[in-house]
Parts: sequence; C-alpha cells; structure tokens
Amino acid sequence: MENPIITILGSCRQDSLYKKYKITSIKNHLSYPHYSKEVLQVLNYCLFDNLTPEQTMIFRSPILSNRPIQNNPFLNEIKKSDIIFIEIASKKYYKYKNLYGHHIMYDDYKYNKHKNDIETGVLEDKEIIKDLNKIVELLPLKKIIFVGHLVTKKEGDRYDLLTLIKNFCLKNNILFIDPMEELLKNNFSVNEVIEDPTTYFAHYTKKGHEEILKIYEKYINI
Repeated sequence: MENPIITILGSCRQDSLYKKYKITSIKNHLSYPHYSKEVLQVLNYCLFDNLTPEQTMIFRSPILSNRPIQNNPFLNEIKKSDIIFIEIASKKYYKYKNLYGHHIMYDDYKYNKHKNDIETGVLEDKEIIKDLNKIVELLPLKKIIFVGHLVTKKEGDRYDLLTLIKNFCLKNNILFIDPMEELLKNNFSVNEVIEDPTTYFAHYTKKGHEEILKIYEKYINI
C-alpha cells in the first residue's frame, strides 16, 4: 500500500510510525487507549460523536489540558484512514460514570481528582473477545493490525493477554504483531531495544524504535 494514512490506537511504542507515515490526530490529540473497552470508546466517539463535551474528560488529552472537547474534530479521522494500528496492553479498566477512562485519571496524582468515584477491575477474557469483535465490526473496510505488549516470558498477565489477542487474530485472519518475538527473532538483545528492562519494561530505546519501525513496515506491506 503506497502512502497509507494510519490511525494509532495505542501508546508511545508506535511513535516510530510518525517517521515514515501520515498519522491521524487521534493519538496525540485525543487519547492513548490501553484496554479493549477504552479502544471501543475512542472508536465510537470518533465515528459517531456519541459523548457530550463534559464526557470527553475521560480521554487522555482533555484530562491533561483540563479542557473538554467542545466540537469533535475527529469525525473524519477513522474514515480517511487506510490502516488502524491497535495496541491492547492491559486487561485493567477504569470506569467513571459508566464510561471507560484513561488510566491517568486514577493513577496520576495530578489528574485523579475523581479517583474515589472510579471503579477499577480486570476484564475477563470473554469480555475482551467480545470487545475485539465489536472493534472489528466498526472497521469493516480497514486494514487492522493488532499489536501486543512487550513480553519476554511465557507466563504472567502480559503473556496471557498477548496470547488471547494473538489467537483471536489467527482465528479471524487479522494481522497481529508480537513485538518482542519479532525483535528477538532478528537477534537483538532485550537491552538493545528496551529502556531499563529490569523495571517497568514499557519503552523502546532509540534502536528499539528504529527496528520496530522496520517490523511495522513489513506488516503494513503485507
């Protein structure tokens, strides 16, 4: 596909795409969704303008700026996209007034003024699969690429979630990227591609961004 327009529904781990492709404004000006219900909420808002300005305060950018979105500027962003990158990195959810919010409204002391009113929990696998089916149904004419979190051990919550999404994609003939599997397959060490891998294990090094971009490009061209 030549010069595709891409929407990123994910994190800074997809930032390398900006170096080579035209990216819609959703990631940098609306939200970095982390879990399936949050992805669904971003999609529904961008496609159907289904929230009031006050309700947009569940998204990352309005939380950071402390300003609700008065007029939805994202209504054409999904429609004009050729490819949708979707990274689902967590099973944990944050529910506020029946809406699913960005984690900083709970986890970050600078933005968690409603913390006591937020319900948190862990989504069950069957609920995530239900969400994934809804996500795919909302994007019938788009090339979808799901991306897993950074996983090096075949155990634990990250591995379980990655495996769940990978199996869903295999069953439904949807592209799926396991970033660490791809990077390690190319003979890079964890220390080369991940910042401070002994702690949080969440961010790429400069080399990591360069190499994952090559992998993203390979899947974009499939």
